[in-house]
Amino acid sequence: MLQDKTRVLVTHGVHWLPKVDNIVVLSDGKISETGSYEYLLDHKGAFAEFLKTYFLNGKSFYRRSWSGY
Repeated sequence: MLQDKTRVLVTHGVHWLPKVDNIVVLSDGKISETGSYEYLLDHKGAFAEFLKTYFLNGKSFYRRSWSGY
């Protein structure tokens, strides 16, 4: 049914990110980075910094950071 279709997944579930083909990172309402999970981690931009902080501080950081959404 969904084969050969484009799907857009908007999520705060970090565990889904390694499974997607392309990630679009928004910063201040504008696209700041795009690419695969591996590419964005290697790029060391805002996405990589977020994940680094998330994994170092655990889910408590994640809940505080996104509590307004």
